[in-house]
Amino acid sequence: MTPGARCSPCPDGMMCPTGSSELSFVNANNGSAPSALEGYMTLQTDPLTVYRCETTAHCPGGPPGTCAPLRDSGAVACGACERGAHE
Repeated sequence: MTPGARCSPCPDGMMCPTGSSELSFVNANNGSAPSALEGYMTLQTDPLTVYRCETTAHCPGGPPGTCAPLRDSGAVACGACERGAHE
């Protein structure tokens, strides 16, 4: 933890491992970044704002921007298909 940093509760819909921090998103391979639970997603541009997905299968959980195959990872709650795909 960075000196002077304060602790915050883990947002609903996320898993926050011990020692995780917002700075962990800079180096996502370190294993300590917060991540979305199944049925939720976060955007890469705003990784601590959590969106609950209307269809759980569209959002497998994981790092910011994670959606099911052929779902648009830039769409809130994986709510759209990628270009060239359809419902």
